[in-house]
Amino acid sequence: QAWVQHVDRFRRNSLDDAGLQMVSSAHFSRNFNNAFWNGTQMTYGDGDGRNFLEFSGALDVVGHELTHGVTEFTSNLIYENESGALNESFSDIIGNSIEHFAATGGLDPAGAPDWLVAEDISLIPDAEPGFRNMTDPREDGDPDHYSEFIVTTADNGGVHSNSGIPNHAYTVLVNGGRNAGCDAVGSGGHMHTADCDIVVPGVGLNIAQQVFY
Repeated sequence: QAWVQHVDRFRRNSLDDAGLQMVSSAHFSRNFNNAFWNGTQMTYGDGDGRNFLEFSGALDVVGHELTHGVTEFTSNLIYENESGALNESFSDIIGNSIEHFAATGGLDPAGAPDWLVAEDISLIPDAEPGFRNMTDPREDGDPDHYSEFIVTTADNGGVHSNSGIPNHAYTVLVNGGRNAGCDAVGSGGHMHTADCDIVVPGVGLNIAQQVFY
């Protein structure tokens, strides 16, 4: 199901656009709360049953890992700092767009499209479950505007946190409106005031995903 969007919307012939055989492995390690693209295939942990269920059971996670493959064969963004954040963000963007694509085509009756990442396998009590919230990255402690870019040596330069900036830009382009941090300074941890006079006209999912692709 995840691959259908890449074929239908972007006219790609597999991850490398040259018919690469796609391989996925599940049941990786023990109690592994993650999934990854290793350069040749997708690999999924089963979760620990306390915080997460099987990562292969989340459509946006599958789409996320597939898109890491597409990124490697297109831009091959260096996995650190700003380029690494873009790498992670493109995977979140297409992974979550796949949820919307599947819902429109009735391909995933068990799922509901949203802008949360891995919410369908999260067992952690949270108002907005999952790893990341693309409509309000600050809900998970991530920046939503470049003025909040995190400079750190952890996580390859904060690639999973700073991805919140382009993630949020995408949802604003899709839906229209202002940056989430502009609702009120101090509200929900929002502190920046930059660009709060800008109101983005929404262009919808189909156009926005082509722009970012």
